[in-house]
Amino acid sequence: MVSSNYSLGRSPWHKILLGILAVWMGACLLLDALVMPTMYGSGLMQMPGFASAGYSLFSVFNRVELLSAAVVLSGALLLRYRCSWGRLSQWAVPLAMLLLTIVLVDTYGLTPHMGAAGLNLNWFQTAPTVAAMPGMHAGYWTLELLKLFAIGVLVWGCDRALSPTNR
Repeated sequence: MVSSNYSLGRSPWHKILLGILAVWMGACLLLDALVMPTMYGSGLMQMPGFASAGYSLFSVFNRVELLSAAVVLSGALLLRYRCSWGRLSQWAVPLAMLLLTIVLVDTYGLTPHMGAAGLNLNWFQTAPTVAAMPGMHAGYWTLELLKLFAIGVLVWGCDRALSPTNR
């Protein structure tokens, strides 16, 4: 590891990453635990225009997640080679790369396919239920849980690096 002028927890990047990760985790939990169950419970997901509305919502959210993942990966790389994360040093960059990979799969794989599967191109018929949709939902939730776990571990690592006992 390259020596640095920063001691553990003295880099402003720990605070920046902690803030981004905390906001990102909160937004994911808000979407997954409040918005999606409310839309499902209210029957909104069965409405004809839901596929395009859902695609628009997730498309914007995925782009914000891409930006967050890129900043987290950049910060993890910087902290890995300029500072120390303590015990998390060896896992910070792979976890950040995992986050970026998950968001890329969501953004360019699952979201477009799920949006297209739910579109109704015939205005005179109701949209048929796509057989692949439950599998795509299972994949989404698996990736979402993995993403929340990785974010949680990185939040824990940043918090430990900023704690007074590590300075």
